Amino acid sequence: MSIIRKSILVLIFLLTLISTIIYFGMKLERQKQLEIGSYMIEKVETYKKVHNKLPVTVEDMGLKKSTFDLPTYEKLNDSSYKLLFILPSHERVEYSSESKTWNKRRIH
Repeated sequence: MSIIRKSILVLIFLLTLISTIIYFGMKLERQKQLEIGSYMIEKVETYKKVHNKLPVTVEDMGLKKSTFDLPTYEKLNDSSYKLLFILPSHERVEYSSESKTWNKRRIH
């Protein structure tokens, strides 16, 4: 096997390895954000049960924005809210309390 052929094979292997590492890194980041989001949903729902209203800010729930990378919390009205975060993969992930679902879409 020639040196050029070996170099091409090594290059293909390295590109595949780097792509795999990036893919799984982004997947782990998304999972981490969803876990944080689920934690925030629990905090919002607990606050709502205790105070019979939605919190206005994350600080109302006893959270500090700088404590960890929280999704953006937005109270929409007296009965609904949304959580939003942007992933490094340029995906916008949003939770709606009305539908109780996470939706994601690619940001261009």
